[in-house]
Amino acid sequence: MASVAEFPALIKNIFLTQTKNNASIYAVVLNIRGKPWVVAFDDYILMYNSAGVSNKLTYPQYNYPTFA
Repeated sequence: MASVAEFPALIKNIFLTQTKNNASIYAVVLNIRGKPWVVAFDDYILMYNSAGVSNKLTYPQYNYPTFA
């Protein structure tokens, strides 16, 4: 995390899509085993509940107890 704070351009440079677009699809370049791979993703977050209303994250979920 300290390197992100010190060198924010490194994170910005992996994003091929630098601006918001109408399709809400973005591309990043990830280096896997030294080879650059372009990965596309969208800004849609899966939500659900038993009544069909979107108010809970579908993924990620965890099974740890909640501490108040």
